Amino acid sequence: VVHDLFDYLRGGICNFAILVCDHERKWVFFDKEEAKKHEREHIFLDEVDTFPYASQISLRFDTADEASKVTALITEKFDKILNPCQNGNCIDIVKYGMDKSIGILEYCSLVGLSEKDVITAGDNYNDLAMIKRFEGCAVGRAVEPLVAVAKHRYPTIDKLIEDFC
Repeated sequence: VVHDLFDYLRGGICNFAILVCDHERKWVFFDKEEAKKHEREHIFLDEVDTFPYASQISLRFDTADEASKVTALITEKFDKILNPCQNGNCIDIVKYGMDKSIGILEYCSLVGLSEKDVITAGDNYNDLAMIKRFEGCAVGRAVEPLVAVAKHRYPTIDKLIEDFC
């Protein structure tokens, strides 16, 4: 799927992607000339298979509007395969059926917490499933769809922590 996604993206949608594996990130440039413009540790498209695995692929655009359009394109093209979540002018792409709420549930299972022990906070589209699942809080200048489903709204994360701790 990674190769199919990259083939699709390099068709004029963007010039690079970022592979995320645990705490390691590698920029993948689709064009060697584009790579020369950036001082980042990177690999080229033909080296993608040397990366152990990708838990997430990230894309960055100049505007949130561009990111929104590309999110819709990826959703349509890779329906029920990938889950692209917009985060401002970035897109975080994970496998279909995966999101922050699933990760939190896995963590709770590992450490013996129940769902009612969880407090979540977010501000963007990639937080939406988590906020819905855990009746979380919107913080800062959260996007309107997230504010609409949040149980509470806080101006800053500091204020949220004051109230809950």
